[in-house]
Amino acid sequence: MSISDLGREANNYVFSSTVSFQNWIHVSNTLRYEAKVSLNENDLERAYLLYLRYADLVLNKLPTHPSFATNKRSYNQALKLLPAIIEIAEEVKTKLNVVYAERAKIEVQKPVPPPVPEPKPVQQELPQLDLGTSFGGALDSLKKRQAAPRTAQSFAFSYPSLSTTEPEGLRNVLFPRGLEAKFLAAAAPNTKRNLETCGILCGRLRNRVFVITDLVIPFQESTQNTCTTLREEVLFDYVDSRDLFILGWIHTHPSQTCFMSSVDLHTHSSYQIMLPEAIAAVCAPSHEFSFAIYRLTDPPGAEIIKNCRQTSFHPHDERDLYCRAQPGHVRITDDAFTFCDLRTKVV
Repeated sequence: MSISDLGREANNYVFSSTVSFQNWIHVSNTLRYEAKVSLNENDLERAYLLYLRYADLVLNKLPTHPSFATNKRSYNQALKLLPAIIEIAEEVKTKLNVVYAERAKIEVQKPVPPPVPEPKPVQQELPQLDLGTSFGGALDSLKKRQAAPRTAQSFAFSYPSLSTTEPEGLRNVLFPRGLEAKFLAAAAPNTKRNLETCGILCGRLRNRVFVITDLVIPFQESTQNTCTTLREEVLFDYVDSRDLFILGWIHTHPSQTCFMSSVDLHTHSSYQIMLPEAIAAVCAPSHEFSFAIYRLTDPPGAEIIKNCRQTSFHPHDERDLYCRAQPGHVRITDDAFTFCDLRTKVV
């Protein structure tokens, strides 16, 4: 890794105008916060990358957003922080240059290992494969076995398609065991009326692990099949004032099963664009299979949904658009969490 590598990686993210301007302002705040956490943990490369990404987002990306002209006030607040961010980034860069110089010196001083003689060829015990009388036939069969693709078992709803594959490289998200029950209790009045309810999963970053610490119920408008957040500025005030990350969302299917509808996929796309580890939890209290945690596959689901311009409910014939979150990504814990229903507060 080098300074130039970090610069290229800092610019390697998806900026989508389908995500609201206020959401991107929140992302800028979380970039600053995560960079600060990384710096405190002496992860200089991560801190430098995030500070550069903040600068790129504020200087180059936000002014291209369709809602930029009507959000100058919040943009100017982000812009005012930029000189201090750049100053910190330069300090981190200086420290990184020292680290890289030390690494290079160590590499130069390493003794060159003597050449290793090539081992004598050992005849492979191919007959145990029982694939024919000739070694040629056995070798061909062995090559075919080694080359055969290993595919995970996949299950698909008729619409949209669900995959069980999961990409590597995602940081852990710790999900409190009692959160589902607490959310269902808050959603009960709507559930009785066959109306959906949604909540926002917020948390902190600890040693490169996301911990869900807050379940927030935002102002919202509900129907039998949809739930739309309202007055998002109140939600962002709550989140940003506590230095929280938005780690995903949770919602009910009062009468339907656990799955992600096309509307759910498009809703979750915004969360996952902002944070690749973001999750979507679905509660279906009237069915035996009553709870699941999902995410868009990446690839192909994240890119397909990001580029889809259809609205409301619509079919997606593509396969493997989303998947169940795997244990390597989401872990259930017995941690405590804070519950806040913004609808009951005087704001």
